Amino acid sequence: MFKSFLLTAAISSICLLTGPAQAKSTSDISAEMKDKIAGDQDLIRTFTRIENQLAKNQKSDALQLLMRNLFAISPIGRLSAQDLEQYESIQIASQRSRLISRILAWDLNADGTITQAEREAFTGRQAADLELTFGLADTNADDALSFPEILNYTKTKIKTGRRNVNNRSLLLFDLDEDGFTTAPEIIDIINALEDAPMNLRKTRIKRKIPNAFGKLQATCTAPKPAQNAQLVVLTGYEGAALSTISVAGMNDVTHAAQLHIEAGTKPIYLVLASHTKTIWEFSGATDRIQQLVVQKSRVHEGGGAGVVGIPKNRIHFVEQNSCVDAVSKVDDGKGIMAYQKAQRELSRAPDQMLAFYTINTLALPSGKGGKQSSGGTDILVLNGKRYELTPEGPKLLDQPNGQGPTGGPFGSSNTMQNLKRFHPAGIRKFDVDKVISPKPAQAYDVLPQEAGLMQLMVEDKIRVNGRGYYLIAKPIARYPAGLAGGHSVKFLLGEDVPVPAGSPGHSSVYSIGEGKCLTNRCR
Repeated sequence: MFKSFLLTAAISSICLLTGPAQAKSTSDISAEMKDKIAGDQDLIRTFTRIENQLAKNQKSDALQLLMRNLFAISPIGRLSAQDLEQYESIQIASQRSRLISRILAWDLNADGTITQAEREAFTGRQAADLELTFGLADTNADDALSFPEILNYTKTKIKTGRRNVNNRSLLLFDLDEDGFTTAPEIIDIINALEDAPMNLRKTRIKRKIPNAFGKLQATCTAPKPAQNAQLVVLTGYEGAALSTISVAGMNDVTHAAQLHIEAGTKPIYLVLASHTKTIWEFSGATDRIQQLVVQKSRVHEGGGAGVVGIPKNRIHFVEQNSCVDAVSKVDDGKGIMAYQKAQRELSRAPDQMLAFYTINTLALPSGKGGKQSSGGTDILVLNGKRYELTPEGPKLLDQPNGQGPTGGPFGSSNTMQNLKRFHPAGIRKFDVDKVISPKPAQAYDVLPQEAGLMQLMVEDKIRVNGRGYYLIAKPIARYPAGLAGGHSVKFLLGEDVPVPAGSPGHSSVYSIGEGKCLTNRCR
């Protein structure tokens, strides 16, 4: 079970910078890094790539690769040259072992020597590979490969392999020169290179490149937390329920998460961020919420986030990714980066940072009720049919399964099962007038995903046939939003029924009247 915890101890355990290193200016750090890299073409290419990422507002991508490499070599995030040497020795030994195993596959009688007779047993590509290996490894030219010759050949071949420059570059991030590279040092140096680029290729790097939506990178506009407030940060991927109210327009999915504020005397400054568009529903001792900062999710329409149960004058909405990254774990590289970002943007370290993939009913500030779940449901498409990957093996999903649990239309049972599978908290119904959002919230005319399919079935506008296809028998306002990936289904568009508005996502749509597929492909 995933356990929430305070990150202060974890951050200190990977050696937060202290003393003179913190006093260095960004230009000093950039100059020092440039001196370390000078003349090494491999490192120049590596850091040029990093600076190009920074110039394109891809800082998180650059940090993600560096953090992944750091923690792969040093699980505690404290890397020395000795750690790197040991790690690479293990990697080389593993490569050598695989190469030896491949060569010994030609040793048919398992005596440790590959003879001329054994060579003649192979044909085609294997024979060609074996001849090449003989030419390089048979040093005494006796038409036989002994085990010492095989071992010597593999040592030479692996040694001549190119050392991983990404791993080697990590040693340059030792900002305080104490012999160890840590995650905070990497973050500090990347921040410095963002402010003061080295321009190793002597080309001008343009700053403030607009993102995909044509907007400059957003800054955190959250008010500073009061000294007497407990600073709590909660991030996640999605809410456990689907919302009947949209903060993302009719053609996008809005989730819902329930937060219960525990009794206590200390005021709370709460920061919320999720990857999906979410309505945060509050209950309990809500008077403790001194300030609520809600980070919006990326949207083409709507406000991108909503709140129910907290007065508007205590809510402050901020732009996507401006104050904290919406991570689903706090104990890995991304989690540490998110903690560092929150600390930097809020000018104070969080007293409590919690992160979950799916946020259901959660008690705050303790985090009780939160469970770390897997990243959604694994769905496999094979021969035009969808299967859910379960511990017992693949389970066919595209079967109507008869009547619904309350005597609903044919096929509703399977649709309801999918709804519960993806959204364990079901559907949360809200009053549109009580949802506080940066832009007016809207009641869905067609609910998203499986909830929308159920709605249209109950309204007798779509029906399920014996093969699991959803027949659109009557006009519908739009396709349910979010029918992508594992949520995709197979539609049949009835004769004389107009094509619905919105997008079918990854679902297939076959028009009976026109006799053709209306999507990229139909399964």
